[in-house]
Amino acid sequence: DLGQPSAFLGNSLTPPTAAAMKNALKLLEELGAVECDLQAVVEDSKTCASLTDTTTQLTALGFHLATLPVEPRIGKLIIYGALFLCVDPALTIAASMASKSPFLSPFDNREAANESRKAFSIDDSDHLTIVTAFKKWRELRIRKGDGAASRFARENFLSRIALFQIEELRKQFSSLLVEIGFLPAGFRLERAGETSDSNKNAKNISLLKAVLCAGL
Repeated sequence: DLGQPSAFLGNSLTPPTAAAMKNALKLLEELGAVECDLQAVVEDSKTCASLTDTTTQLTALGFHLATLPVEPRIGKLIIYGALFLCVDPALTIAASMASKSPFLSPFDNREAANESRKAFSIDDSDHLTIVTAFKKWRELRIRKGDGAASRFARENFLSRIALFQIEELRKQFSSLLVEIGFLPAGFRLERAGETSDSNKNAKNISLLKAVLCAGL
């Protein structure tokens, strides 16, 4: 409700460059978050990024992304995770993207660290590898406590700080999904196992890849 993005941002104290605004519109368009009014276009190109004067409108997806205080690709990833009933791994991937990888690579023990990482690997995907490692750490922490989980992290060159950051961000993201109605009001992430409705497809690797690609 603040007018066209380029006009609104152009009035700020330090306006972004035209190139930055075009790139931002291009990303939002590729994500399916905005649509352009192309009626006045005389150029061959038909994308928001090529236009200096155009009308952009939020799509239904864009409206929901605008309510989430996260980067739009991460927002789309967690929304799709909820829609396609694989919310737990989607939240883990989103949280790792918003923080940092839990895998350590010490200079004096890099080969062993790489071997340990390969043990968690799924289809040569860095994101799915993180999902596997985090899941094993979390399950061990629930079953045997912090001591066992700490040993597991140390033996597998995983950062405890990064793992706890991912856990906290997962909770925050799940709360956001509840607020905008993509998860039920009583949803609790710590109780949502793979047998719950929200995670019926959590083990479907092909679907997880599709959700990840849609978000990115």
